[in-house]
Amino acid sequence: MNPQSTALIFAMTCFFCGSPADACTKDTDCKGDRICVEAVCTAPTGTGGPTPPAQPVMPVNTAVSSESRTAFYGNLLGLLQFGLTPTLEMGGSKTILVRGRLLNTGLLPYLLAAEEGETFEFGIGLGFLARTYVGGQSQQGPYFGAGIEVMNAGSTDDYNGNEYSTTSLIPQVEGGIRWDYPNYIVGVGAFLGATVPISTSGYDMDEADSLVAAGLMVDVGWYL
Repeated sequence: MNPQSTALIFAMTCFFCGSPADACTKDTDCKGDRICVEAVCTAPTGTGGPTPPAQPVMPVNTAVSSESRTAFYGNLLGLLQFGLTPTLEMGGSKTILVRGRLLNTGLLPYLLAAEEGETFEFGIGLGFLARTYVGGQSQQGPYFGAGIEVMNAGSTDDYNGNEYSTTSLIPQVEGGIRWDYPNYIVGVGAFLGATVPISTSGYDMDEADSLVAAGLMVDVGWYL
């Protein structure tokens, strides 16, 4: 075979097999929507891999909040019962209450003393309670609570002028519901307890009676 024939056969071989139409180095070398995979134009089989399963979306209740805050309020019905009750409440869905009681601002201490032939002179109380709001809301919604109050009250006998005073412990439970408004708070509820005398002045301890203490509450106040 002469050199000219050898060169012609080599050129023809390079023409038919030297650069296949499907060969590529990048996606733009391929026609249409084919992509370059291992130097060969290949029709795409997907979007890059299987789609991961959707994750379940957990519902979020934006109305429920357990943030801690401080409220100040008092029971307006105390004017007709056992006196106004300035109260400081601290916490979120679980709170601690510090409650004062001004018996001289209420009607019932005067009426009860008059039934015994006495004049009511003074009275003050200090209570500590714990409260839980059902549903986990911060000082909102239905609630129940319990605590104890220390109270000292005094009166004067209308016949002989003798002065009497009694110090009592008042274990109690309570329940109600609280509403939260932009500029103030309102709550309604009831409490039930018992006065347990622990010391007396001006008369014998044996003469001191334990009494049931109960009432209604209409609390009005605001957050500090």
